[in-house]
Amino acid sequence: MLFFQQYSEFVEKDNRQQRPHTPVTAETLTRKHEAMAPMQLITGKTVLDLGSCLGASGHWVLSNGATKYTGVEFQKDYVESSRTLLSKHWSKDQFQIIHADLEKFLAETIEKYDVVLVCGIIYGFLNTHGMLKSISNIANYCVIVDTSYPTELTHHRSSVIDIVNTQHMIKSDGESSYLGLGARPSPAALHRLMQNLGFENKENLIFPKRVTDPAVHDTYHDLVDRVHGVKTPARYIMRFFKTGEKSNSAIENLIANKNVVSMPGLPSMVKDIPQWEFDGEVANRFQREAETHIPDYQKVIDLSIEIIENKFKRTDISIIDVGSALGHTLDCLKNKGFNTIKGVEASPAMIEKSKHKELVIHSRSFPAGKYDVVLVHWTLHFIKEREKYLRDIYDNLEDGGLFILTDKMSQDTVSKDLYYRWKVSNGVSWEVIKEKEQKLVDILDALPIGWYLDTMSKIGFKNINLVNSRFNFNTLISSK
Repeated sequence: MLFFQQYSEFVEKDNRQQRPHTPVTAETLTRKHEAMAPMQLITGKTVLDLGSCLGASGHWVLSNGATKYTGVEFQKDYVESSRTLLSKHWSKDQFQIIHADLEKFLAETIEKYDVVLVCGIIYGFLNTHGMLKSISNIANYCVIVDTSYPTELTHHRSSVIDIVNTQHMIKSDGESSYLGLGARPSPAALHRLMQNLGFENKENLIFPKRVTDPAVHDTYHDLVDRVHGVKTPARYIMRFFKTGEKSNSAIENLIANKNVVSMPGLPSMVKDIPQWEFDGEVANRFQREAETHIPDYQKVIDLSIEIIENKFKRTDISIIDVGSALGHTLDCLKNKGFNTIKGVEASPAMIEKSKHKELVIHSRSFPAGKYDVVLVHWTLHFIKEREKYLRDIYDNLEDGGLFILTDKMSQDTVSKDLYYRWKVSNGVSWEVIKEKEQKLVDILDALPIGWYLDTMSKIGFKNINLVNSRFNFNTLISSK
């Protein structure tokens, strides 16, 4: 059972349950804490929680071995509620909740804490460096930051602080929120600021386990479009560990007469994901990847052969397989006795490793000829001039010929979530799923099924029928 399912009062009294975009649930609360504050990090430590809300983090850290928890919260209702909730489980010498303005508290406190939690707070203040400097002065061991990505982000490694005009901070009554200016540092900017203050990030970004409830937007995993084509989740978590080795600002260097200094190195906050390419590396793993990433992979191939057999009742017909990859479909056709077959493939690496490379034409265009059957499985969505390619297929198909097409078509949220869950059931990790999704941006272009039906009808294909569909990977058959 999830931790906060056992202590549901910390969820039930949290008015952030009502947020339409990122509601707090027992699962989101548990996964976040598992990732940012594991037991080995907080056992035997004192913990300060800035913006402690209902004290859920307090219950988590004390349950996982922290020696003392201090929460600081400026909304009185939250202060009273958190004191009530925590007192059910912990004695007064184990926790305290301070009702105070955060900036005033940081300016006046002289106490030191091993771990400082800064969750959902940084973006509410304009003085990002000043806040972090005050926090670094009272942190003996680790600072954990959970905050929002900048709206304006030109590159994953951009060191930017975005000034946001409409930053919301939710009120304890749950009915409204404070609205005003806020500042959102990028991971790279946060890294540089904390490094300047004597804290080092050694882990890059921290990602909680993905939320399993499809109705809940996963703020740490679901990508949001930014400007300039950059996509990130809505939020991120970073941990910074004290090193004591501060790096001076330009003014500080000038005052100290250190006019020449080297720029500090910057680790990769979010690794750049290269675009997908059907190269040798992909060819080496393609067959296994096809079976674990393509729904009904073998079923569609077997269904296609069954349809061909039922229509033609003979094996001497001319068949071409577009996007023949490693030759698996050609192999299945050959094993069924079809002997006038060929493939067409744009990737030399795929052809080189094909089971039947002697049958494969290397081309990005559709090969001229006369074909009784054209198969295009999981390929057309990679072709930019899709309508032209369909016209070329039609022009080279024999009258009465058969066209079988399978493509990944536009997925709604439900279909996409079911598809990703299916991949996970095949042993594919969420990291691999998200990385492949990013690699295929601008490479795989999914269009709605209506586009295929309308375009094929316009070109002249007849008797268009949907014969298989799973997660909007749709198989259409038609004739000329």
